[in-house]
Amino acid sequence: MVGTVSVIADVEKAITISLDVETIVHVDLLHPNNPRIIAVNKFLEKYRMNNGRITDFQEIRIIETDNHQVILIGINLKDVPKHDQILDCRQSLETVLKEEFNDYKIDIKISPL
Repeated sequence: MVGTVSVIADVEKAITISLDVETIVHVDLLHPNNPRIIAVNKFLEKYRMNNGRITDFQEIRIIETDNHQVILIGINLKDVPKHDQILDCRQSLETVLKEEFNDYKIDIKISPL
């Protein structure tokens, strides 16, 4: 992780020099081979195939601690939906995810393509 901190500092410095703005860069450690992430990916792909609004999923992360278990997902939608459509899409996906992964809190961020 020490090497990562150096890389982050270099990125922040380069952005500051290039754009004349202050930035904060953080790193989320992803574990794509985690069996739970693989299961979530498979589940989401099946869900996407049956839902014409979703183009893809991104930033699938899982937080697992003794007191905190969360699935975090970013979703891209095909069109720029109305606010109530975004809420409906989020709620629908959250409901089916909770049925499949009932020990986890679900956190979904939706973005238009």
